[in-house]
Amino acid sequence: RSAAVTVGGNGRRPAGADGDDAMSTGEDDADDACALRSVPDAIRETAFDMATPDLRAIIDGMSEGFALFDADFTILDVNAETLRLDGRSREEIVGKSHWLAYPGIEDGPLGILYKRAMRDRVVVSREHRYQWADGRVSWLEMRAVPASSGGLAVFFRDVSDRHEAEERFRDLAENIS
Repeated sequence: RSAAVTVGGNGRRPAGADGDDAMSTGEDDADDACALRSVPDAIRETAFDMATPDLRAIIDGMSEGFALFDADFTILDVNAETLRLDGRSREEIVGKSHWLAYPGIEDGPLGILYKRAMRDRVVVSREHRYQWADGRVSWLEMRAVPASSGGLAVFFRDVSDRHEAEERFRDLAENIS
């Protein structure tokens, strides 16, 4: 389960990476537990070294949310905007399967798009209504871009204000007619 990304950095693969991108079936809990224990090493040793001060500042300074997934949809890192929108700490998100960190998404339209981007190595996008774990609702504009490592870089932004303005405009247009 490898997470090396060749965007900046030195192109190293995580220690112990064997190129096995097989999806876990959940049938062997011991294997899954071992894989989960190795995630911090993969995160720390990935070539997309988010600890590099310049890169970290750029990623955290973005007005878009950002998440980096490995080929198994493990969340390798997120930026400050993701944490602000989500309301959870980095430790509560990073290192978890995206499907566990965001339950209910895997089999829905967004999960299907993420899997298509990963499988077909294509850029996908979607504007969708999302309900956060705390009950807040946002309209998000999402774009997922395949990474050279076999993972996925996901960018998203809250476009709720635009949706509210469009709704007010429609209401106003109906009242004028």
